[in-house]
Amino acid sequence: MSSSFISSSALLALLWVTAEVILVSASTSPMEAEALLSSGWWGKRITVDNSLSHCVWYGITCNEAKSVIGIDLGYPCLLGSGAELGNLNFCSFPNLRVLDLSGCGIKGSIPNQIGILPLSLANLTQLTSLGVSDNHIRGSIPTEIGYLKHLTFLDLSFNNFSGRIPSSIGSLTSLDGLDLSQNYLIGPIPVELVKVCEFFDHLGLGKNNLTGTIAPELLHISYLDVSDNKFIVCPNSSIDLSGNAFEVPLGCSHASKENKRNKLMHSFLIFLLIFLIFLLITILLTFLVLGCMIIFRDKARSNQSEEAKDTRNGDICSIWDCDGRVAYEDIVKATIDFDMKYCIGTGGYGSVYKAELPCGKVVALKKLHRLEAAEPTFDKSFKNEVKMISNIRHRNIVKLYGHCLHN
Repeated sequence: MSSSFISSSALLALLWVTAEVILVSASTSPMEAEALLSSGWWGKRITVDNSLSHCVWYGITCNEAKSVIGIDLGYPCLLGSGAELGNLNFCSFPNLRVLDLSGCGIKGSIPNQIGILPLSLANLTQLTSLGVSDNHIRGSIPTEIGYLKHLTFLDLSFNNFSGRIPSSIGSLTSLDGLDLSQNYLIGPIPVELVKVCEFFDHLGLGKNNLTGTIAPELLHISYLDVSDNKFIVCPNSSIDLSGNAFEVPLGCSHASKENKRNKLMHSFLIFLLIFLIFLLITILLTFLVLGCMIIFRDKARSNQSEEAKDTRNGDICSIWDCDGRVAYEDIVKATIDFDMKYCIGTGGYGSVYKAELPCGKVVALKKLHRLEAAEPTFDKSFKNEVKMISNIRHRNIVKLYGHCLHN
């Protein structure tokens, strides 16, 4: 009878393979291959030749005995729309350790067969990691999930789970990471769950409709998110409690007063520190202002002395009021008769020099060479440039102080 069952299973698997253009090797487990094909999650999405088994399909990991130990279809997920969690017969994978279907758009609910049933012949007792986050799974979390004794990580976040958190999760003594955030769960955190959270690294319960109080045992968890719920908590908790009902139940008043005194002392110390810093900055600014005033006064006296010496040069900003010959002599002197070491660039015509005049102004000088001046085109371009700069005032265009056209 057993050999007859195996033959029929192998024949059924072969029929599925023929329909979906996938051939299963005779050395693989017919029961697991049939379960994978029956789910409709692989089908024509995978193309393998006759010599390959289901162990090489996308997201499938097998052990040396060709038994499935891992199903990882999460991110990027290749499942089409409308896939349901119940399509996969979990009882067909007794050696499965990792199941990740995150972000696959799966609908439906978690079937009870995911745990141990009294009459089940195969189950997921070897499962260590279960992730079905970011899907459309609805319904309550089955109590049978508490029978997955080897589970270390459980992620049911970003779904449509409703009802209470089953107390059977407290039976998962190997668990160190649990994420139930972004669902529609109600009721308090089960006492059974609080008792096993001693070694948790991650507990996400945020964005649900949970009520009750936050147990002190939860405060030591490295990452704890209970935001956006309806918890009643003591206000001295150092955790993310935003979006909750901040009320002080009986037994928390003493802690609240102590916390208030600590906050007042902390505020006073901060005020004292700010005052001392402000006082120090004021003193430094006073000395800085006095120093600047002394420097500016000495500089003003020096400038007045220089102006007394070079009154004949006038101000380059009012060059039209100056003697043009004197200004030109100053330019020749500042550039040592237009020495090349003062040349800072050349254009289509002429050269540009940098000159510091006796009055202290630094200007750029564009000089048309003698041979260029004899060329009418260059002479016209020079005059056009002078005219254009004279009529335009813009912060990105140099200011024209004056020009000279003379042999």
